[in-house]
Amino acid sequence: MGSRHLRPAAPGGSGLRIVRARRCCPSGRGVVRPAETLGPAARLAWNACMNDVWLARDLMDRGVAPSRLSALRRSGRLTSVRRGALTLPGQRSAVENHRLCIEGTWPQIHPGGAISHWSAAVLHDLWLLHPRLDEVWVTRPGHTGGKIRSAVHMVHCPLGEGELTEVDGIVCTSPARTVIDVARHDGFLPGLVMADDFLRRGGHAAELWAVVRAGSRRPGNATARRVVACADGRSESPQESHLRGLMEQFCLPRPTPQLVINDQSGRFVARVDLALEESRLAIEYDGEGKYMASDGPSQLLEVLAREKAREQTIVDAGWWPLRVRKADMVRPQELMRRIRLTSDERRRQLSRNSAA
Repeated sequence: MGSRHLRPAAPGGSGLRIVRARRCCPSGRGVVRPAETLGPAARLAWNACMNDVWLARDLMDRGVAPSRLSALRRSGRLTSVRRGALTLPGQRSAVENHRLCIEGTWPQIHPGGAISHWSAAVLHDLWLLHPRLDEVWVTRPGHTGGKIRSAVHMVHCPLGEGELTEVDGIVCTSPARTVIDVARHDGFLPGLVMADDFLRRGGHAAELWAVVRAGSRRPGNATARRVVACADGRSESPQESHLRGLMEQFCLPRPTPQLVINDQSGRFVARVDLALEESRLAIEYDGEGKYMASDGPSQLLEVLAREKAREQTIVDAGWWPLRVRKADMVRPQELMRRIRLTSDERRRQLSRNSAA
């Protein structure tokens, strides 16, 4: 998979209760540092724990009085990530906050459980589409079912051999099992986006198929089977995967990801996100990042000029570019209708040109 966190799970899992967390957020924002205002006992506890997340019971065991913890929470010098788990305040994304919730939840999970579904996807750094991060997802062996309590979404489901691994001391479902769990539970589009990333990072479709076959009678397995059949590791962004998934759902022709376009002499012209080869339609997701990164109006004009010149070379090579923006993705029916109409018109135009 190439994940820097991924390593094989230790057998049994009984000795994996200690969370060895990083002392700063993955993005580098909101770096957690020992605050002098915490007081001597809290500083000593922080130095002993060396974690982003502290369990209140561990801090009290190390000499921090309950009244002192309450005062630190009221003053904002400590903040709760969940009941019984604390961290220092900082600017964090939703995914980073969920990572802290996982670190605060894992030591309190009954032995035999494993972090799973969306929470395992966060640990594996997989692509997320419409993630459900309000609760920490945990799977325990048992009959199929689930319940939500105390910010934990508990799922009872068999855990097969080879379907567990360890990330930073936390036992969780393997990347392949995580992809299939999300597809079964949350549907085709989130599952496809995650499956594309799994394959892009070096995972094998055979691993996904093995998990699908092992749970052939589980709810949602038909959706998971469809996800694996459509997954493609050539996708380079979650937006591309999302767009390709919408085209699949609306029964449009299946596009080719990352197609290289050459001119008549065989020289490279462009590599496009998605291509409908029969109609020679090049579909590009026009992300905002390249425009937002521009340093001032003059650089923005340069970016726009390069994009326009690239688009013209695609047209000169006999293709028609179609740009899709973030705002288009929230109106999928209109977007798919536009793609279908454009593709049909292109086929008719190509047919007239060949007849002439």
